[in-house]
Amino acid sequence: NLVLTLYSAPGWGKTSLAFTASKPLLLDADKGSHRAAGVKDRVIINTWADVSSLTTEELEPFDTVIIDTGGTLITKLMAHLISADPKNAGSYGGMSGKGWGNVNSAIDILFNKIMAAKKDLVMVCHMEEQEKNGNITERIDASGKPRNTIYRLSDAMCRIVMNPDGSRFLDFDPREGGYGKNPAQLGRIPFLHPDKAPDTLAVVLAQI
Repeated sequence: NLVLTLYSAPGWGKTSLAFTASKPLLLDADKGSHRAAGVKDRVIINTWADVSSLTTEELEPFDTVIIDTGGTLITKLMAHLISADPKNAGSYGGMSGKGWGNVNSAIDILFNKIMAAKKDLVMVCHMEEQEKNGNITERIDASGKPRNTIYRLSDAMCRIVMNPDGSRFLDFDPREGGYGKNPAQLGRIPFLHPDKAPDTLAVVLAQI
C-alpha cells in the first residue's frame, strides 16, 4: 500500500483527480468536495474524532482513502489535542513539544489503521509559494512540523502543473521550483478531465 501526496494551486482539480482512484472514500476536512468532478463516496470531517473513529469494517468496501486536505486535518487534530489537554498547547497558539509528539503519534495511528486495512492513502494538499533569493518554490501548504510530518509519511509526491494552453499534467520529480518524490521514476503524466479519463489516479497508483 502507498501513501501519495498530491498538491497544486487552488482550482486545478486536486479533488477531481483524487476521485479517479480505485474505489475511493474521500474524507473531506475542507468541506469543498461537492465542487469536484466525478464525486464519489465522501464523509464530511468536522472534528478529528470523525476520522479517528473510523473502523476497519467501514473501510472495507474501498481501495483508496483520500484525506482532503492534509493540512486542514492536522489543524483539526491540533485543536482536538489542545481541547483534551491544555499542556499540548504552546506559546502564541502553537503546540508544545509534548503536543507535537502527540500530533505525530495520532497521525501514525491513523495511517497504520489505513495501511492495516490494505488501502492506498492519498493526501490532497493546497500549495503555497515560498520565495528565497528571488527564486519561487512551490510546496505543500501546511505549517512547520505538520508539513514535515506529511513529507515523512509520503512514499510518492506529485504536483499538478498547468501548461500555458490550459492542459495539465502530473509531475513527480523534485525540481528547483517544486517538491516531489518519484520512486517509480515516472515521467510527466497527462491529467485529462475525469469525464475523459475516469481512472487516471488508479492507473498511476498501480504503476507505482
